[in-house]
Amino acid sequence: MNYPAAEALLPLIRPWVNIQSDVLVEGEPTHILAFVTEVYDAMNPQTTIGRYGESGIWLEVSELHLVGSKIGPSPIFRLATTGVQWDFILSEEIVETIGSIGLTGLTLEEVVVE
Repeated sequence: MNYPAAEALLPLIRPWVNIQSDVLVEGEPTHILAFVTEVYDAMNPQTTIGRYGESGIWLEVSELHLVGSKIGPSPIFRLATTGVQWDFILSEEIVETIGSIGLTGLTLEEVVVE
């Protein structure tokens, strides 16, 4: 993430990510690499709307449903479910922060927490 994003988001996510390094351009830091480390098996495959292949890997999810009791304390996490495991789930607090500081370049989709 770039430095303006990092200044706003790191206070919220620092305990839940692995900060690797600063990205330098001409010797000046411009970005921070923050890897999301929390993975929860919180997807409800019975109520999630989408399609999956014969192998059981989700190919497309149009409406993601999560089981609230399976979501841990992290405000940013990934899912263990194959096919959607690289998507990041963000808390409302993070989404509100993104909106309040005018960050762009993100595509956000609402999920259903049961």
